[in-house]
This record gives sequence, C-alpha cells and structure tokens, in this order.
Amino acid sequence: MSAAPGKPCSRAWRVEGPRNGWTAIYDEVIDQDPTALVRFAREVSSRMGAVVIILSLEVDQVVRLVALERGGIMDEYLSVPEF
Repeated sequence: MSAAPGKPCSRAWRVEGPRNGWTAIYDEVIDQDPTALVRFAREVSSRMGAVVIILSLEVDQVVRLVALERGGIMDEYLSVPEF
C-alpha cells in the first residue's frame, strides 16, 4: 500500500500470525493516528470480506476497540466515552 500525496509513508511495519486464528498487523505511522487506523482497518476488512478488530491505546489512557465487518463498523467501545 502506498501513501497518498502529502501523507507519511510507513517504513516500519510487520504482520504476525496467524496465532490461535488471529493475525496482527503493526505499523508505526498508523499506530499514531486513530483516523488512519480506522481507514486502514476498513480497507483490510472490505478487501478481505473479514471481521477486523482494532485495539488501541490513545493518549496513553483511553482504550478503543472497534469491530468491523466487510468495511463497516459493527461496534465500538471507548473506555472514556467523553474522549
């Protein structure tokens, strides 16, 4: 996947798994931008027709969990709803 013009391009990413049926994708640029993380997860979910789970820690204190299926958000959880 290449970055859009003006967007940072990640040079450090890795795919791990499958482990117990789960595959994990780690990316240094996406990890720092919650909006980019959701866009990436939507794309993976849509292209693979699979359920994708996002689990992230934002601002070192807020846990976000998003479940997507075929590119659409099925459910979302924030440990601090006001965030």
